[in-house]
Amino acid sequence: MDNNKFQNKYRIHSARAVWHDYSGGAYFVTVCTKNHARYFGEIIHCRDAACHISTTAEQCEPQLQLTPVGQFLAEQIANISAHYPYAGIPLFTVMPNHFHVIAFIDSEKIPYQRRNTERLGMFANDIVETRRATSLQSPQCATSLQSPQCAASLHSTKIHYLCTLNSNRYLGCKNSKKMKQIIAITFVTGFLFGQTFAQEAPTDDFLTQIRNYDLSTILTADSILADEENMIKRAEILGFIGDNYQRLQIHFISIIQNPSNRYEYFAYGKTKVRETVCTFQGTIKITGARLYSENDFPTYKQGFVECEVNLYEDGKQPSTGFFSGKLRTGFLTDAKGGFRYDAILAVADGFCNNQFVGKWTSYKTNATKKCRWGDYRIPESGDLDIGAGEFSVNDRYVKNGWENYMLLLGRYDDDTPEIKKARQKEQEQWWK
Repeated sequence: MDNNKFQNKYRIHSARAVWHDYSGGAYFVTVCTKNHARYFGEIIHCRDAACHISTTAEQCEPQLQLTPVGQFLAEQIANISAHYPYAGIPLFTVMPNHFHVIAFIDSEKIPYQRRNTERLGMFANDIVETRRATSLQSPQCATSLQSPQCAASLHSTKIHYLCTLNSNRYLGCKNSKKMKQIIAITFVTGFLFGQTFAQEAPTDDFLTQIRNYDLSTILTADSILADEENMIKRAEILGFIGDNYQRLQIHFISIIQNPSNRYEYFAYGKTKVRETVCTFQGTIKITGARLYSENDFPTYKQGFVECEVNLYEDGKQPSTGFFSGKLRTGFLTDAKGGFRYDAILAVADGFCNNQFVGKWTSYKTNATKKCRWGDYRIPESGDLDIGAGEFSVNDRYVKNGWENYMLLLGRYDDDTPEIKKARQKEQEQWWK
């Protein structure tokens, strides 16, 4: 497949793994709406609607209320086997701005001609566009797992590849108990496989070469290139401090490479907790750099830098201290020697970069608090982040500085006074 243009329509790269045969297997798939618009429904909380008469407010669980579009989507997913006899989706869940499916593909049922063109290295000319769904009869084996109200707990899972299962006995759902067992085994096996694969991805040392590049261009980037053509505004850093996940905002105003030691950078910026803004300065020192031996796209080389971070807030200001920890930053290099922020999979579920794990120590009391921050996702965030397609805050922590962020989540076209006020607050350049 031409990596720059497909069917003379799409200037996108193929997201397929070149080493994997997609003609059969089991896969966990997440699809998000454009701009994360909530086309499919809304989460209704107890404060939004009365709980069931026999349920107390404390026991009331949030419920998904599907829109007509969401209902249509759920019906089409449930009817997938009527469109593609070789495919089955025994488990799925629809959320307001995305949906998850576990899809099984039976290679023995794929038409011979199509099966041959999809074998490893032979699918270059195969049409892989989506097809228009039509009204079809419901499958004979519809189960409770396939209903629009299915609430499978998949939205915190970050699995993109599951182990290959090529026997047709894994498709269909006449024996629902057996199917659930198969799904559970597949899900766990896939999770273990995915974790192992991620940890053992081969890399080459890049520490000597990294000194020839300027990491500050990534750490202070205002915009990032998500693909060959689309430049998007980089979102502000997400962060928290303390066990209650109090929101921490941090902005690097200036990062300058030390001309005497090209592994060291001088950093200056500001932090904000609640309404308290503090200035800081400190150092970011590169301790390691690696290049992946295998890359998502052949035109780039992907890698990461590991750094030691020490940032000192102004001691003359109230409630100040210093941050210390480790930072991991993803980068890309190209054939022309370009060096930039790795946002090539920015549309993917779980995308993140510039991940910091460390602590904050008070000057006055020497007490410490855990501290984490990152672009688009926060590392080691426990049950704070319950989102799938994007970072989303658990209701129990919203009051800890996340109110405006959550009000805006998915409401890109909403112009109510409340949303306008929240948008103005979130877009405020508080560091100036």
